[in-house]
Amino acid sequence: MNFQEACQLLNHWVAQSQGRFITLPSTSESSFRITKKYTHYELNYFEQKWGISFPQDYREFLTTVGAGSYFIGKYGMGCIFHNLEDIEVLSSQIMEDEATNLFPYLFLVVALTYRGDEGGFDLNREGDNFSVFFHEAPPEIWTIETDRWSSFSDWVIKLVSSERDIDIP
Repeated sequence: MNFQEACQLLNHWVAQSQGRFITLPSTSESSFRITKKYTHYELNYFEQKWGISFPQDYREFLTTVGAGSYFIGKYGMGCIFHNLEDIEVLSSQIMEDEATNLFPYLFLVVALTYRGDEGGFDLNREGDNFSVFFHEAPPEIWTIETDRWSSFSDWVIKLVSSERDIDIP
């Protein structure tokens, strides 16, 4: 499976689910709901506002799949891909100390509510710059302590192909 196929499969499950539970090929049940797809204009505006550049695969995800709730299980846990408009506030809540708030360069894009972790980008990092940051560690050391970096597209492929069933970094 490649990234475009993973995005197409997510969109297929969203269309089937529309927020209701559906049975996935693995026979697990999950619900899927998009909250917002973005235009290139909206992404350009956001990047200019904060002086950042998104990785191309994340831009593609936001325009083809979008922010939303994916792989939500019967107890309400899953993957919540944040709306861009909410990320600054979420970052300030997670990184409570204003001096250690690394937004926008630590750009948290997904809550893995089934684990309590956050996934995001270190926008100062060259190459693979996406990781899942473990909730047990203080946020101010997330980018320093993390050694499991990948591209966003590789992570999404693992997420979709496993139906969120494996412990992906």
